[in-house]
Formats: sequence, C-alpha cells, structure tokens
Amino acid sequence: MEKELVSKKKERLEKYITYWENDPEWLVSRLQMNWNTKHTKVYLKGGEFSHSEGKAPVATVRYSGTRDWATDYVRPKLEDVQPYSDDPRGLYLKHKQTGKMEWVHPSRIRFCN
Repeated sequence: MEKELVSKKKERLEKYITYWENDPEWLVSRLQMNWNTKHTKVYLKGGEFSHSEGKAPVATVRYSGTRDWATDYVRPKLEDVQPYSDDPRGLYLKHKQTGKMEWVHPSRIRFCN
C-alpha cells in the first residue's frame, strides 16, 4: 500500500519535474509572492485579509486569501498560474457559477485544500 502511494505521488509530480528540467525558474515563478510590490506588512480585519503594504529589498511571500470550504472560485492548476504574478487587482480566477474569469482581491478569496 505504501509503495503504491509513493508511486502515485511520483506519477503526479512527473510533469512538474519536466517543466523544471526545461526551465529551472518555472516552479519558482509560480510562487505566490509580492514580486514587484515587495510588501512587508499584512493587515487582517476580523481575522481575514484586508491589505498589505511596505517595501522590502527582495520579493516577499504574498498572503493570498483565506482557507474555507465555501468558495466562489476555482483554484487554478499550477500550470495555469501566471508566472511572477503580482497584480494589485489580486488573482485572475474562474468563478464557479458564471464560469467567467475575473480579478479577485485576496480579501474575497477562499480556497480549501
């Protein structure tokens, strides 16, 4: 059973390894980072993301929403994430009900894992 689990995990990772072999920056470029804004402070309101600000000398980790079972948006596949995305409008996501892509501020994003 354990061997089968490991095999399945390896199988799922193969395409990402291939992406990385062809472009060592591929995986890094999809990290949820403040690539351009380089914000250093995250503000919450009522336990949920409000906004971020500040200026670091390097890219910083972006707070990209709250985890919740109820979400209006489809989490994109890793290969669909725009490289080095750091847009002040938030993330460009597909709405579950309308099927349309729209800009969503992180304070409105809820993904469950």
